[in-house]
Amino acid sequence: MNIFENDLDAFIAESDRLGGPNAQACQDYWKDFTYHPSQQPDQGLDPFSEEYVAQQVALYEELSGHAYDVVRDEITEFEIKDHVEGPNPYNEHDPATMSVHIDRLNFGIRNAAPKSGHTVLDMGCGWGLSSEFFAYLGLKVIAADINKRSIELVNARIAHKNIMDITTVNGTFENVILEKPVEMAFFYECLHHAIRPWVVFSNLKRNLVDDGKIVLAGEPINSFWWKNWGMRLDPISVYCIRKFGWFESGWSLPFLRKALLKAGCVSKVFYHPDPQVGINVVGQFGGYEISGSEVSQIMDNEGCSADEPYLIFGADSKLDLVIPIDCSIAYLHICNFRMSPLQVEITSGAGSIWSGYMQNGENVIPVPCNGEDPRLTIRSQTWSPAQDGMSQDDRTLGVHLAKIRFQ
Repeated sequence: MNIFENDLDAFIAESDRLGGPNAQACQDYWKDFTYHPSQQPDQGLDPFSEEYVAQQVALYEELSGHAYDVVRDEITEFEIKDHVEGPNPYNEHDPATMSVHIDRLNFGIRNAAPKSGHTVLDMGCGWGLSSEFFAYLGLKVIAADINKRSIELVNARIAHKNIMDITTVNGTFENVILEKPVEMAFFYECLHHAIRPWVVFSNLKRNLVDDGKIVLAGEPINSFWWKNWGMRLDPISVYCIRKFGWFESGWSLPFLRKALLKAGCVSKVFYHPDPQVGINVVGQFGGYEISGSEVSQIMDNEGCSADEPYLIFGADSKLDLVIPIDCSIAYLHICNFRMSPLQVEITSGAGSIWSGYMQNGENVIPVPCNGEDPRLTIRSQTWSPAQDGMSQDDRTLGVHLAKIRFQ
């Protein structure tokens, strides 16, 4: 089914006639769905730039039929009484459906490994399922949401269920300010409503302790439509954007990790064997160190290959460094595993960074950043362990990046 801008209202009407997203007839109607956007964001642009943001917002406006207003478009109306008295905040009675939500939340908490008594800021708490789950685990919870009705519901269930360790705060992703920093911020199925998640991450730093964590669970991480990020164009996302006005974006995993790193948050990725549970990302502030193989997963590179825990440079490699906003220098820990020196040259747009013969062992190369993310060119003399009689490894290698440390 091919859908264009002029077909959107008819698409919504037919989907609703067939019973809406949960109805089998509607799901059958959505098979082989393809949306053909009139707006075509330029994926060659810097994905953090305001020009690229404006192009994705224009695509949102095409899909929704109106300009975006976070206060209007991210507010969901619902009957509070039913959710207060329900078995869970969603008032969902299907155990199988609820078990998926619990699996996602549990997976995120296990990987983040908070301690008893820690406080978690539940960003975009919605109806409060995640907040109640965190409190059940023995965590203190601050439930934050833009929707005053959601905060009213969470407070009503706190009173109804006599939950002692949840407090609430009304605000957007960008403007929540706590009285004192907490150990963790958790996003469950909500960050994709933020236009600029990198700004959200940066602002969160003021609400977290020095080694605080950001945890993402149940978020749309994919690169089906966009190399970096953009509006999701699957049928349920298009339906929700057009019908409810929600901002339904998604990001590739490298871009999401890059956005965290720019905020000063070094991340790890955890994959659950059940695709319904999906990918979990845990970022931590204050680390400022990334292994070479992780560099290959976050930063754009050419002529390189990953070999855990290293990134191997070839004869002529490129690396786009990502620098945390509060750092001014990066230290490249480069290893020469050949017994004799290798000739290496490292340059950026600003000129030469290092040139000469790199001795055997680990060499630390400082790279000044000057407020920008530099693109490095690394030219390395190559060698083969097999030809040097060191092993059976007949690969052609340059030098190895062990890690990058920021300061």
